[in-house]
Amino acid sequence: MSAEWVFEYAMLKVRNHREGFSDTMNSENIDGKQFLPESERSKNLESEYRIQASATGYTQILAQNEHLIIPLFSGKENPIDAFWNSKNPSFSWWVTLVTWLTITGIEYLTWTITSMSGTKSIGLTGTGNISSTTYGVIRRQNEDCYDTNGDSIACNNPSVAERIPYFFDEQISIDDFLTTTENPYFIVTNTLPTQISIELKSMTPFTLPTLTIETKAKKNWSVQTFRFTEDKSKYYDALKYGIYNTSP
Repeated sequence: MSAEWVFEYAMLKVRNHREGFSDTMNSENIDGKQFLPESERSKNLESEYRIQASATGYTQILAQNEHLIIPLFSGKENPIDAFWNSKNPSFSWWVTLVTWLTITGIEYLTWTITSMSGTKSIGLTGTGNISSTTYGVIRRQNEDCYDTNGDSIACNNPSVAERIPYFFDEQISIDDFLTTTENPYFIVTNTLPTQISIELKSMTPFTLPTLTIETKAKKNWSVQTFRFTEDKSKYYDALKYGIYNTSP
C-alpha cells in the first residue's frame, strides 16, 4: 500500500508540472515523511520514488519515415524546503529552457523547431546538424500600405486604401530563437532510405520521449516496487502536421 501511495503522489506531481518534470523523493524528504505510518507494525518502513522525464543527453535510432519530436524545455519547481530535493506538488507552469543545444546524425535532413510567439505559432527551419552557433530560417509576413494617390503610408493610418502583403525569410540563431519564444519542440523525420542514429546534448535538460516513474516501499527484508512508463511522443504527433513557418 505504501508503494501505491507514493506512486499516486508522484503522478500528482507529474500532472501538476510541465513535460520533462523530474524528481526524487524518499522518507527523509520533507514531503516523504507523510508516508511514514505511525502504527507499531509499520516501524522501519521506507518509501521512495523516482520520476525520470528529462536529460541533457539522449540517443535514438530512427527508421526510414519515422519522426522524432522532443520538447526543448523541462518542467521545474522550487523545492518545498531548500535543504531537500523533493519538489512542491502545487500546480506550476514553470520551465527550464534548453541552452547550448547540439544535435548530430541529421546532416542530410531538414528539421523544424516549432514554438509560440505571443499568441501565434512560429517555426525555425534548417538542414543538417545543430550546434550552439547554428542558424535557421523563419518565414515572416508583412505588408505595404498605400493611400488613394498610391503614396506609401503607415499601415495603421485610417486612410489606407490598399494593402499588399509579402513574405520574407529571416535568419536567427537557435539559441536566440529558444530564449525569445515559448514551448519550443524539435521535429525531424528520417526521409533517408536507411535508419539513422540521432544524438542530442545540451547544458540544461530537455524532455525525453518516455516518462518513467519507479516507486519502492521497503520494510526490513520485504520490498514492493512499481514501475510505470509512458510514451509521451504520442501526444506530440499532431505537431508534425502543422505549418509553422508562415506566422505574420
